[in-house]
Amino acid sequence: MAAVLHFTGFIKGVTYKTYLNDNLSRISLDVFDVNKERGVRIQV
Repeated sequence: MAAVLHFTGFIKGVTYKTYLNDNLSRISLDVFDVNKERGVRIQV
């Protein structure tokens, strides 16, 4: 039988900014498929 490992920890030294774009696209939840949607593009 395989052993189950549990890890806990903290991430330090990571900085991030949240962005809100006025050009948000609308997606109907009736036809939403997470596997077909494009990813997020972050401009730095």
